[in-house]
Amino acid sequence: MHKKGVIEQKADSVGFSLHNIHFDDTTRSALYADSFFFTVKHYAYLTPDSLYQLAVSMARLDSKSKSLSLKNVSYQPIVKDEEYKRRRTYQHDRYKVGIDQIKATGIDFYALFTRKNFWPRA
Repeated sequence: MHKKGVIEQKADSVGFSLHNIHFDDTTRSALYADSFFFTVKHYAYLTPDSLYQLAVSMARLDSKSKSLSLKNVSYQPIVKDEEYKRRRTYQHDRYKVGIDQIKATGIDFYALFTRKNFWPRA
Protein backbone atom coordinates (compact mmCIF):
# COMPACT_ATOMS: atom_id res chain seq x y z
CA MET A 1 0.00 0.00 0.00
CA HIS A 2 1.27 3.46 -0.87
CA LYS A 3 2.39 5.82 1.85
CA LYS A 4 0.90 9.28 1.41
CA GLY A 5 2.94 11.27 -1.11
CA VAL A 6 5.19 8.31 -2.04
CA ILE A 7 5.40 6.98 -5.59
CA GLU A 8 6.44 3.34 -5.70
CA GLN A 9 8.65 2.51 -8.66
CA LYS A 10 11.56 0.16 -9.17
CA ALA A 11 13.92 -1.02 -11.89
CA ASP A 12 16.59 -3.72 -11.94
CA SER A 13 19.01 -1.67 -14.02
CA VAL A 14 19.28 1.73 -15.65
CA GLY A 15 21.80 2.54 -18.37
CA PHE A 16 22.59 5.95 -19.79
CA SER A 17 25.08 6.97 -22.48
CA LEU A 18 25.86 10.47 -23.80
CA HIS A 19 27.90 11.21 -26.95
CA ASN A 20 29.77 14.47 -27.70
CA ILE A 21 28.92 16.30 -24.50
CA HIS A 22 29.34 20.10 -24.49
CA PHE A 23 28.20 23.23 -22.66
CA ASP A 24 26.22 26.07 -24.14
CA ASP A 25 28.87 28.79 -24.59
CA THR A 26 26.35 31.62 -24.26
CA THR A 27 24.89 30.66 -20.88
CA ARG A 28 27.58 28.32 -19.53
CA SER A 29 24.83 26.58 -17.58
CA ALA A 30 23.28 24.18 -20.07
CA LEU A 31 24.79 20.76 -20.79
CA TYR A 32 24.13 19.27 -24.23
CA ALA A 33 24.90 16.00 -25.96
CA ASP A 34 24.74 15.28 -29.68
CA SER A 35 23.02 11.98 -28.94
CA PHE A 36 22.00 9.82 -26.00
CA PHE A 37 20.89 6.30 -25.29
CA PHE A 38 18.82 5.35 -22.25
CA THR A 39 17.76 1.85 -21.15
CA VAL A 40 15.70 0.64 -18.19
CA LYS A 41 15.25 -3.07 -17.48
CA HIS A 42 12.46 -4.63 -15.42
CA TYR A 43 10.65 -1.41 -14.52
CA ALA A 44 7.58 -1.61 -12.27
CA TYR A 45 5.18 1.10 -11.10
CA LEU A 46 2.52 0.58 -8.44
CA THR A 47 -0.59 2.70 -9.01
CA PRO A 48 -1.52 5.14 -6.22
CA ASP A 49 -4.49 2.97 -5.17
CA SER A 50 -2.13 -0.05 -4.87
CA LEU A 51 -4.47 -2.18 -6.98
CA TYR A 52 -2.51 -2.37 -10.24
CA GLN A 53 1.06 -2.65 -11.39
CA LEU A 54 2.44 -1.33 -14.66
CA ALA A 55 5.51 -3.33 -15.69
CA VAL A 56 7.93 -3.10 -18.63
CA SER A 57 10.70 -5.65 -19.14
CA MET A 58 12.77 -3.17 -21.18
CA ALA A 59 12.41 0.48 -22.18
CA ARG A 60 14.90 2.03 -24.59
CA LEU A 61 15.24 5.63 -25.79
CA ASP A 62 17.64 6.37 -28.63
CA SER A 63 18.00 9.98 -29.76
CA LYS A 64 20.04 9.10 -32.83
CA SER A 65 17.31 6.90 -34.31
CA LYS A 66 14.61 9.11 -32.67
CA SER A 67 12.96 6.02 -31.25
CA LEU A 68 11.29 4.69 -28.12
CA SER A 69 10.93 0.94 -27.68
CA LEU A 70 9.04 -0.88 -24.91
CA LYS A 71 9.06 -4.66 -24.51
CA ASN A 72 6.67 -6.86 -22.55
CA VAL A 73 4.39 -4.15 -21.20
CA SER A 74 1.75 -5.27 -18.73
CA TYR A 75 -0.91 -3.61 -16.62
CA GLN A 76 -2.58 -5.96 -14.20
CA PRO A 77 -4.20 -6.14 -10.77
CA ILE A 78 -1.93 -7.19 -7.92
CA VAL A 79 -4.65 -8.05 -5.39
CA LYS A 80 -7.12 -10.93 -5.38
CA ASP A 81 -10.63 -10.44 -6.75
CA GLU A 82 -12.24 -10.28 -3.29
CA GLU A 83 -9.83 -7.58 -2.10
CA TYR A 84 -10.34 -5.62 -5.32
CA LYS A 85 -14.13 -5.63 -4.90
CA ARG A 86 -13.85 -4.66 -1.23
CA ARG A 87 -11.64 -1.66 -2.03
CA ARG A 88 -13.48 -0.61 -5.21
CA THR A 89 -17.12 -0.55 -4.17
CA TYR A 90 -18.15 1.48 -7.24
CA GLN A 91 -16.38 -0.62 -9.88
CA HIS A 92 -15.87 -4.37 -10.05
CA ASP A 93 -14.34 -4.73 -13.52
CA ARG A 94 -10.68 -5.67 -13.42
CA TYR A 95 -8.34 -5.25 -16.35
CA LYS A 96 -5.31 -7.26 -17.33
CA VAL A 97 -3.43 -5.98 -20.37
CA GLY A 98 -0.29 -7.33 -21.99
CA ILE A 99 1.56 -6.01 -25.03
CA ASP A 100 4.65 -7.72 -26.46
CA GLN A 101 6.25 -4.65 -28.01
CA ILE A 102 5.57 -0.96 -28.58
CA LYS A 103 7.82 1.09 -30.84
CA ALA A 104 7.54 4.77 -31.68
CA THR A 105 9.82 6.49 -34.19
CA GLY A 106 10.30 10.08 -35.28
CA ILE A 107 10.35 11.40 -31.70
CA ASP A 108 11.94 14.80 -31.24
CA PHE A 109 13.58 14.30 -27.84
CA TYR A 110 14.76 17.91 -27.68
CA ALA A 111 11.14 19.05 -28.03
CA LEU A 112 10.01 16.44 -25.53
CA PHE A 113 12.40 17.65 -22.83
CA THR A 114 12.23 21.39 -23.53
CA ARG A 115 8.63 21.93 -24.69
CA LYS A 116 6.98 18.73 -23.38
CA ASN A 117 6.02 17.88 -26.96
CA PHE A 118 6.78 14.47 -28.55
CA TRP A 119 6.75 15.37 -32.24
CA PRO A 120 8.76 17.85 -34.29
CA ARG A 121 7.09 21.08 -35.36
CA ALA A 122 5.97 21.19 -38.98
